[in-house]
Amino acid sequence: MLKPNCLKISFPNSHYKGYNPETTYLKHNGIIVKRFCDYHDSNVIKDYLLGKSESDVVSSILDIEYYSNDFIWENAKNSLSELRKREMITDIIISDFIEENWTKIKLFHSMNHPTNLVLLEIADRILTNLGLPKLNTAERNSQKTNIEIQVILN
Repeated sequence: MLKPNCLKISFPNSHYKGYNPETTYLKHNGIIVKRFCDYHDSNVIKDYLLGKSESDVVSSILDIEYYSNDFIWENAKNSLSELRKREMITDIIISDFIEENWTKIKLFHSMNHPTNLVLLEIADRILTNLGLPKLNTAERNSQKTNIEIQVILN
């Protein structure tokens, strides 16, 4: 529980399915199946349940036109819409940054794993919210994989 005089800044879980609409969790009896990995391909699961052969499934998912352009744009729009709903109860938003940049640069490794660029943007927005200066350009452009930012307020 936070102390009454504690400053709270909330930001949404950066979740975006714009790049990987096929990614899903597979559950068994309400528990996420993590065998092999946490994520599974919904198209492979669907085709398997339809009884398609392994070669048909592979051919299907390797088809560069598997998703239409309309589907890709609609999926991105829906994912951003869902993120905006979650942002309604947060102090910091990030959907505008994602919308502006998702076609220019890779922003997510997977649906729940933003790149450092997204994390740095969130950090900048938190700093701005606190009335503190943003990170400098060198920090933003560094190739560090681990970034630690500490803000201590008295």
